[in-house]
Amino acid sequence: MMERVRLSEVKNLVEYEKVRDAMRARIIGLKQNRRVSVGDNLTFLFENRDTVLFQIQEMVRTERVRRTINRFQGLDRQGVGLRLGERPAVPARFEEGHSKEEKMAAVHYLRFRVPPEARDVLADPRERVRLVVSHPNYRAEADVPPATRAELIADLRS
Repeated sequence: MMERVRLSEVKNLVEYEKVRDAMRARIIGLKQNRRVSVGDNLTFLFENRDTVLFQIQEMVRTERVRRTINRFQGLDRQGVGLRLGERPAVPARFEEGHSKEEKMAAVHYLRFRVPPEARDVLADPRERVRLVVSHPNYRAEADVPPATRAELIADLRS
């Protein structure tokens, strides 16, 4: 389990602006093998501690919620899964507090409890691993690329 980011690690806006460009460039490279697009409107990022800290800094910097985002209302209660091979999808567990009845947050944090016996599927290139979204306003799925799978395997081992 990833160690939580402490409030003391989050820079104030002035200090963050001084390091933002360098931090952003490093995180973009880090995220490259951790991102999977599912259809035209959703992108999933398998976070680690560094990417979470960056996201927190960016949310502090600017929080904008657009009307378009609200069409995904309820996504945090249903419809996102990680399908490992032919097994039933492992449902996503959304972190609470990012959506309200009237407003959907632009960023959500999800966890997947991958059973130990299903972890071998991630490492087996013959097995298909997919992110699946089944929401009344959005249905799509995408294969998790080999580089992303490698990152996830490393995360599960640590």
